[in-house]
Amino acid sequence: DFMNDNFKFTSYEYFSFHSTGFGQDEDRLGGKVKIDKTPVLRVETPRRIYLKGACKDFYTGYSWINSDNSLTVFESFESLDNLENPESLEGLVFVPGDYVPRDLEVCEQREHFCEALEPLIGLYVFSNNYDAMEKLLEGIEINITYLNLSTKTLFTSLKMQNIIFPPGTNQAIYTDKEGMFSFEKRLGKGYQYTLKLYGIDYLDEDITGILRKSWQGFYSNMPEGYRSIIERNARRDSIWLRGSFNDYIEMLSERAARIYDKYLQLPPGIPERILELAKAITSGKGNKYDKVKAIEEYLSRNYTYTLKPGPTPKGRDFVDYFLFDLKEGYCTYFASSMVILSRLAGIPARYVEGYMLPPEPEDQNTYRVTNQNAHAWVEVYFEGFGWVPFEPTAPFAYSFYNGSEFTGMISESFYEGPYFQEYMEMIEMHAPSIFDGFTPSEETETANPRLNIRLFFIWMIVVLIAMLVLFMVISTLKRRYFFSKIKRMSPRDSIIELVGHYINILSAHGFPMEPGETPLEYSRRINNYFIFEKYSYKNEDKDSFAKRILNAEELQKYSFFGKTMDLFVLARYSPAEMMQSHKNTVLAFYGTLVAEIKDNLGITKYFIYRYLLGRI
Repeated sequence: DFMNDNFKFTSYEYFSFHSTGFGQDEDRLGGKVKIDKTPVLRVETPRRIYLKGACKDFYTGYSWINSDNSLTVFESFESLDNLENPESLEGLVFVPGDYVPRDLEVCEQREHFCEALEPLIGLYVFSNNYDAMEKLLEGIEINITYLNLSTKTLFTSLKMQNIIFPPGTNQAIYTDKEGMFSFEKRLGKGYQYTLKLYGIDYLDEDITGILRKSWQGFYSNMPEGYRSIIERNARRDSIWLRGSFNDYIEMLSERAARIYDKYLQLPPGIPERILELAKAITSGKGNKYDKVKAIEEYLSRNYTYTLKPGPTPKGRDFVDYFLFDLKEGYCTYFASSMVILSRLAGIPARYVEGYMLPPEPEDQNTYRVTNQNAHAWVEVYFEGFGWVPFEPTAPFAYSFYNGSEFTGMISESFYEGPYFQEYMEMIEMHAPSIFDGFTPSEETETANPRLNIRLFFIWMIVVLIAMLVLFMVISTLKRRYFFSKIKRMSPRDSIIELVGHYINILSAHGFPMEPGETPLEYSRRINNYFIFEKYSYKNEDKDSFAKRILNAEELQKYSFFGKTMDLFVLARYSPAEMMQSHKNTVLAFYGTLVAEIKDNLGITKYFIYRYLLGRI
């Protein structure tokens, strides 16, 4: 955690699932996963939410893209937020705890305006009761801080009323056709902003009951008389609307028509058996909500979760291969399949990527989000309520629905995956009962020996590294002991000992003294193979120096090794007094000898001889 917090960093222009470690190819769905624990967000929120980073509408058969990538400059959120209660309520829609201006023209131009408006109108239309809004829509604030992250993307959530930026934020803000926000320049570590949105309990019976009443054409086919009754009751209950209620109904009707036209797209040549499966799953369901829930539960119950899915063959439809052949994968596989099955059932749906908050906060209401929490899920459109999130991925459905009865399954092949242990910690928090009753199959039992073999080789590598370090330490200590002993010896004894050590080094590398060879003859022979530096020519090119030496006598005169051997002869065979300066000359030759040996051996052999064999 210390290394991740201080030394890992994630940088991308716009959020993508691929940039968080999921998948190898940004242009193709699926693929291998590399777990990344880089901390990216700190989120303070009273309830767990999903933070959107990207939303895609167009399925190619192997990837999700946006059919329209154009960006629009977003001017301000001022028309969304007015905390001061005005003297006149005219022109306002009442939101629990707040009065928020709703300009009709702005709503037509801003997707998120409509997304925040539709449940206000729809809840009242479906329930004909203002108390439903006050009970079911809870206004919440979420503070988001960027950690080790640099990106233009602003992470948001559904049913958003407002974004509050810190003072001094003066760069341009853009929004795309999916209602996603981005800055002109990248945001950096420490940047903080606040989201104001409606917190909705999608498991509440009143909410599910309202969603079951949604049907295509609800707004466009609403009888005129019914509209008048609702508008009269809305004004009686202090829900003040600018303009007539019919204007809002027309606007939402046009929006719904655009959504049905856009989010039912399917690639040409999509396999017929996916359509047959969609019909079979939704057969007997009388409304859109129950059909979507049937698809969600079918995927979560019947397909297994893994971070090591096999590759999708080229030319095969990604969803078709997952549903009928592969039958295991991670969130990208589940979410893509649910979107396509929903569209085949005639229900608008879109593919969403972002971050899910961890199951538990690190401190009260504060969550620490890493790239490991990157996720993909589904949003489905319900006319009269707007977009609603769904979670088909096993086992994350459990935590998304606060302990639902279906928890999903983990693929047995994942048990031998490289990220199994660390990833399971998070998985088990999302679905505590995921391993209840798990019985290893023959495949899993045979996988255990393979896992043990891998562990054995890992331990072997660890042992070899430890032995290598031990040899290096021993070799270094022996060398230091030898030279510390040399420094304590007399000049004569130390010179004899040192030259003996030098001859041993040369002998170990193929240059021993031959029988009957004198020290002078030996040094002349060695000088034919090595040009040992002497201080007098240290700034001269070696090759030039070698060409200037015409005979062995002259070479002996200039050679550092020749001088060393001359001093050895004096120390070994002469009664002449040996001085400390003579000792220093012979001792200094060690560095020259080691450098020459290193050049001749190469770095690998030098490392072995010096640190493992201790011969240098």
